[in-house]
Amino acid sequence: MTETIVVRMAHSDDYPNILALQKANQIGNLTEAERKNGFLSAEIPEERIGALASDTGIVVAYDQAEFAGFFCISRLASWRGNAIIDALVASFEQSEEYASHRISETMCLFGPMCLNQVARGKGILEKMIGLAIESAKTQFENAISFIAVDNARSVNAVAKLGYRPVRRFTSGEREYHALIAEFA
Repeated sequence: MTETIVVRMAHSDDYPNILALQKANQIGNLTEAERKNGFLSAEIPEERIGALASDTGIVVAYDQAEFAGFFCISRLASWRGNAIIDALVASFEQSEEYASHRISETMCLFGPMCLNQVARGKGILEKMIGLAIESAKTQFENAISFIAVDNARSVNAVAKLGYRPVRRFTSGEREYHALIAEFA
């Protein structure tokens, strides 16, 4: 059987697919019932997608030529001023374990990441994370990320992939898990 899943770094012709999947899965665009299948709390601004993709990268996946998902890798400085990311970074800076690290220099951000409904459960996320780690570990020691505490599907998905919860933090009225993926 021929491998039908392609995982690679994004090109400009992937950007419309990334933006469409991202918009379709934003928490504010979903009903309460739809949120049980996972949701995005943060989004890549359309005007910055090219800069993020050409810097540290965005991993994309296709399943039988259909867009399956994306996984953003970025420098923390790229998100400065974003309330959730600022709170995430502060949570690491306040933790005993990571307070002495030069977080902005040694860690990158993994996310947002999203798979379409039909791509879930096929091992695609694992393949995307594998490529993301290979790409990021040449420049960073760890990746940090976050997931809303009430996003059980996403919490369960990343727990299987080696993400470790460090602590919880709050941004706005939502509570999040601060997560780390260690490359060493």
